[in-house]
Amino acid sequence: MPPDRLPAAALARRTDPASLGFATTADLEPLEGIVAQERAAEAVEFAIEMTRPGYNVFALGPEGIGKSTLVRTALERHAVAGPVAEDLVYVHDFDHPQRPRALLLPAGRGATLAEAMERLIVELRAAIPAAFESDEYRTRREAIRPNARGQVAGVAAVATRSRTARSTAASGARPCSTAQVVASSP
Repeated sequence: MPPDRLPAAALARRTDPASLGFATTADLEPLEGIVAQERAAEAVEFAIEMTRPGYNVFALGPEGIGKSTLVRTALERHAVAGPVAEDLVYVHDFDHPQRPRALLLPAGRGATLAEAMERLIVELRAAIPAAFESDEYRTRREAIRPNARGQVAGVAAVATRSRTARSTAASGARPCSTAQVVASSP
């Protein structure tokens, strides 16, 4: 048996605008929270109240349904009531460059540190080139230049001997002195 046909008028629901109680949506108060997400809101509240280390909030769902807004709003509401958190600042660790060091600073001091570092960078960008252009630097550089040239020549000689020894060993020949080469020539 075929299904009954529906008339087009039965496929749409019509609402009389006069029955809504407002002229435009601008007349309405903004909604609080996320519509139809009471369980999600309760779960976020419960998670935020878990103050022990290792507890986190993970919001999963389709894009654009308000997950971030829900979590951010709840966190802001709890932040106002709680103590002011310390600043967590990451700085470069010269011993382990792939692992920055975490510093806990009193609240507000992280921004102060960042501003001080910015000022230091500006000052160093001017001071470092000026140091290399000073008369004192030129005098000290000229004083060590002869010794440095001798050290460079010594390093070059050692490197040449090392390359010669490696290539001789690679060819299978026995290392020998110049005097031995001359003595054994026909």
